Amino acid sequence: GYRAVIEPAALGLGTMAVIRLRTTHEHIQSCLKKFAQMPEVIEVLRVTGEDCFLVKVVVPSPPDLEAIVDGIGRYGAVTTNVVLRAEPPKRLGRDLVMR
Repeated sequence: GYRAVIEPAALGLGTMAVIRLRTTHEHIQSCLKKFAQMPEVIEVLRVTGEDCFLVKVVVPSPPDLEAIVDGIGRYGAVTTNVVLRAEPPKRLGRDLVMR
């Protein structure tokens, strides 16, 4: 199929970040519900290890990112990584699929 690929910066969303959240098991569902309500959140990964979530966000500016981080921070420890450049995602290749 076809799909449109739009650069977030073209829409005024020039700051991208990956937010790592370490929370408790009792907050997992609350976090998922909160992320679903946030239009700035474009990807959520539930992960193993010290962190519970990796959350990718796009916002217009650093002050907007600060507000997002402060809102998520009520659920636990937050580490924020600002993205300098995002490479295009790699597509599934035949070599992987045919294994």
